[in-house]
Amino acid sequence: MMRTLLKYILLYLSDRVLKKYKPEIIGITGSVGKSSTKEAIYCALSPNLSVRKNYGNYNTEIGVPLTILGAQSGNRSILVWLKTFANALRLLCVYDSHYPSILILEMAADKPGDINYLVNFTKPHISVITAIGISHLEKFETLPKLIAEKNAIISNLSSHDYAILNADDSIVINLKSTTKANIISYGINNPADITATNIIFDSKIHNSNHAEIGGTTATISYQNNTAQLYLPNVFGVTHIYASLVAISIGIIKKIPLNEIIENLKSYTAIPGRLNFKPGINSSYIIDDTYNAAPASMRTALDTLAKIKISNSSKRIAILGDMFELGKESENEHFNIGQYIPELKIDILICVGKLSKQIIAGAISGGMPESNAHYFKNITPVIDFIINKIQPGDLILIKASRSMHLEKIVKKLSK
Repeated sequence: MMRTLLKYILLYLSDRVLKKYKPEIIGITGSVGKSSTKEAIYCALSPNLSVRKNYGNYNTEIGVPLTILGAQSGNRSILVWLKTFANALRLLCVYDSHYPSILILEMAADKPGDINYLVNFTKPHISVITAIGISHLEKFETLPKLIAEKNAIISNLSSHDYAILNADDSIVINLKSTTKANIISYGINNPADITATNIIFDSKIHNSNHAEIGGTTATISYQNNTAQLYLPNVFGVTHIYASLVAISIGIIKKIPLNEIIENLKSYTAIPGRLNFKPGINSSYIIDDTYNAAPASMRTALDTLAKIKISNSSKRIAILGDMFELGKESENEHFNIGQYIPELKIDILICVGKLSKQIIAGAISGGMPESNAHYFKNITPVIDFIINKIQPGDLILIKASRSMHLEKIVKKLSK
């Protein structure tokens, strides 16, 4: 009851603020990559324009209005909520010349109707769909229902608006016929308006401590223009995709390509999202523990496989359960396991009930049983791996958030 009341108070106040200040809205949704994309867009635009982004994971029916109001959640504090409402009324009664001209709003679809709700009052001018997979499928029952939900972010755009679509995701790019907006496609593997090629994970990992760990480089092409993108201390195609969206929007906002590229040098991986950090015994950790879905799991494993390490070092994957996959859960875990042997990962460690199927899939795909290890919970994983880590080893740690594999990250971090 209280949450419903709070939801409608925030809706009313944020709607009034939007109508008064008329900021341009950039809306972002997708099954994976939303937060990284939000951060990349902010990095690309903020040196040139007045921009605000979601605070943390404020991407819901409560969080998006709070971002619009420039406020943080009061949680259970009535006094903090009263202060939030008072500040909102101040925005409405007195003109704030510092109110941003652009709002970057990440929008989550945790249940049916969420995207429609957020889009109906924010009315984005630029909408982004990063990818559509089977995350949260448990609450949507079928993939077509999930697709329809995500599609709401572009289906109501006008001919003056823009839809930024991932050309490498067949579901996403096929939605272009559902919108009147101008389409800008981006991609790595398929033809698109803005592309990234020659992607290199320029790692400097070796068997001793080193302050500089390199980064990711790529050649960006748009029309007849090319530029070299460099993301220091960042690894993974997830961040390239995020950068391509940011470049697309920077171009829409008429920022020169070379300036956008320079702005993106300040982009950093969000903690828990392909975040690269030093580990114990001169190892390196890829912390991707914030959440997990089949698409993001494959991306993380690809990143683990492509970063260069010395011949004497090991690639280790510590994986946990992926939740909210509905009836496809066991198959998806098994399929992830079958994908692993071709990546030449040296040690696979799985924790949790569902991830037992990852082990089964990996062994079925040809991984030696001696390299695949299963544990029911976190504590024995730490005890098992902590003495096996050697200098230069690269360790991916990934699972759905409620598996709490960040505890393993904490124990193995330097």
